[in-house]
Amino acid sequence: MRKCRLQPLLLLLAAGLVAAAPSPAADLGDFMQRYAALKPNDAAGRVDLARWCHGKELLGKMADLCTEALAIDPENQAAYAMLREYDTGHMMAEEPERAEAVHKELQDRFGRDFKIKNTRHFTLLYDTSDAFAAARGAQLEQAYDMFFLYFDMQRLRPGFLQHRLISIVFKSYDDYAVYAKAVDGNEVPWAAGYYSGRTNRSAFYDDTTGPDGARLDKTLADMRGQVADLTKQISDAQRKNAIAVANDLIRQRNDVNAKLQNLSAHTGAVMDQFNGVKTLHEATHQLAFNTGIQTRAVDYPLWLTEGLATGFEAQSKEGARGPGAVNAFRIDSLRQALKDNKLVGLKTFLTATPDLKDGAAASLFYAQSWSLFHFLYRSDRAGLEKYLSSLLAQKPGVRLGPQEQSRLFCDAFGGDLDAIEERWRKYLQSL
Repeated sequence: MRKCRLQPLLLLLAAGLVAAAPSPAADLGDFMQRYAALKPNDAAGRVDLARWCHGKELLGKMADLCTEALAIDPENQAAYAMLREYDTGHMMAEEPERAEAVHKELQDRFGRDFKIKNTRHFTLLYDTSDAFAAARGAQLEQAYDMFFLYFDMQRLRPGFLQHRLISIVFKSYDDYAVYAKAVDGNEVPWAAGYYSGRTNRSAFYDDTTGPDGARLDKTLADMRGQVADLTKQISDAQRKNAIAVANDLIRQRNDVNAKLQNLSAHTGAVMDQFNGVKTLHEATHQLAFNTGIQTRAVDYPLWLTEGLATGFEAQSKEGARGPGAVNAFRIDSLRQALKDNKLVGLKTFLTATPDLKDGAAASLFYAQSWSLFHFLYRSDRAGLEKYLSSLLAQKPGVRLGPQEQSRLFCDAFGGDLDAIEERWRKYLQSL
């Protein structure tokens, strides 16, 4: 008869000197018993059980319990923190049918294939290079993380997504323009991207193929033309023995050449910045309307919607991000508007709907929207939360008139628009 050769640990287990580790099935059975003992409205009990699940690595159950706890007690900080941790570390479930439906729509419209890429919270459909799409995907996730980190109101917090958000990334500006007009009736030539509340998608393109890229190319071509023209003038002056004139022209050419070389060397960085700013902007719109901070059916003041999105566009010169940081991308046009006394007064601005086909007017409106949201976020976070919450409570599909919009703002921030405007303008001047 052959002897059974047990390893040392198995010998100890057999002797009862070491307890066997609980099996996953045993943990699950224990969980079911604990869960069955919970009372229907016991948020604290669910949080305690979620912590137990975390220790047992039953992370899906932990997330389910935290979701239940928040449904009972929306202000439960512990449940929200655990759910945020879970959300950060896990990919969302695959839903290929949702992506395939958009994929077929794009194939039918453009007659060619688009690739599909999933990140943790977004699905990208793209015809750009894989590297360009990967960079956009990373920025979309950066927007997600910033949104959850900095939208830290007392009670109004972003909820967690149920599905990945869809973004369409075009290589060509022309294809983007065709899509925007056909799908959403969107014809705004200066816009580098947009979020559609109707389709709940964002769409944008590689800025090197659009108006910004064309303007940069023209600037470079004009500077090369200046260099060529100055070179000709220098040659003529030297031929005429006009040494002083020639030396002055040489200094001018050297100056233009230095600027040309600097701009040429940084063209890629400039385009990367343009692509990054608009990706973060449109992702913020998409997140706000899908995490419960805004509701698509509500008639929001345009300044608020754009002020929120511009608050997440860029980092400050010191490296800070979020709506509390100074947006270097918008600040220069504000300085000029202050200097020229072109800022719109608050009473008008709160209910303004500018002609967004005018790129210059839109640029100033967006900058002023950023400045007001930034100011309120820094100076009266509680008032901003009250204002956003009051808009969330509005009936879907009902248009808010100017008087009602002003009333909601005044109720949230104290009622004296003149005093608020004075503080806001002083703050802007301090920047």
